[in-house]
Amino acid sequence: MKDGLRCDYEMSGYSKPHCAAVKDAYEHGGNPATRAGGEVSNTTTGSEMKDAGIDGEVMSARAGGEVKSARTSSCGSEASGTAHSSQRKMLPLGLIDRAIYYAMAVMELNSGMGRIVTCPTAGSSGIMPGVLLSMMDYYDLSWDKAAEGLMVGGLIGMFVARLATFDGGDAACQAEISSGCAMAAAAACYLMNGTPQQILNAAVLSFESLMGLICDPVAKYPEIPCIPRNPMGAAVAFTMANMALSGYDPLIPLDEIITAMMEVGTSMPKEIRCGCSGCKTTPTALRIAEQMQKEKGFSYEAVRL
Repeated sequence: MKDGLRCDYEMSGYSKPHCAAVKDAYEHGGNPATRAGGEVSNTTTGSEMKDAGIDGEVMSARAGGEVKSARTSSCGSEASGTAHSSQRKMLPLGLIDRAIYYAMAVMELNSGMGRIVTCPTAGSSGIMPGVLLSMMDYYDLSWDKAAEGLMVGGLIGMFVARLATFDGGDAACQAEISSGCAMAAAAACYLMNGTPQQILNAAVLSFESLMGLICDPVAKYPEIPCIPRNPMGAAVAFTMANMALSGYDPLIPLDEIITAMMEVGTSMPKEIRCGCSGCKTTPTALRIAEQMQKEKGFSYEAVRL
């Protein structure tokens, strides 16, 4: 199982430093979220889930830098506000940087077979914690206040569950990512003291912006492009929350946009709804899938031409 998990990471096509970091993490205990002294136990709380994904020496390597603790990466720079490090430069995005940091940490834990909260699905589980945890850092919010935001986001999810679906197999990736984004946008809007109508508008804007997103996981694993779609969803959630707070009116009611999302999903051809096109059918992705099926493993060099 350990070798299989390592192959899952390597098949993603990330940089060699990232793969080396993952291999090192597995050697220390079988989980890429491994701490310096041992393996992270299964987690359920937001704090433990975030810490487990961050404390492993994996996150910083994904961007191509040297392998080191994610807490010192420029994406997750602490309150000093440093915009870049000596290893590499990155665009200073402030609150969004922190959301990317946390969303990726949760997705790392998910990919390493750690225990996460499917909010609303495993493939979109990084969006809500990315938004909530970054706002807790940025605005010094309490866990109780963040929990209120989580409940507000959950209410949006209840509408989705009643009127549509979260299942990417039934309504493509839009059902997962746009739903998670809408829930997070509503939560963010609430935490910024938005009105009930602004909260609903933030959710509607999220659905409008991500309508039609297809399902196309490479080699059937929910990693590429699923993982980067989570920090993208967090960034969109903040953007739509701000648009709603500024008074922008999406015009379409929440129930109608959710129904429209479901109609789009069910009308999609099976090839783009169930992972048979897009990223999955690129030449590199096909080589990855072929090699994994033939050798039950993966070699990074074999798919790099």
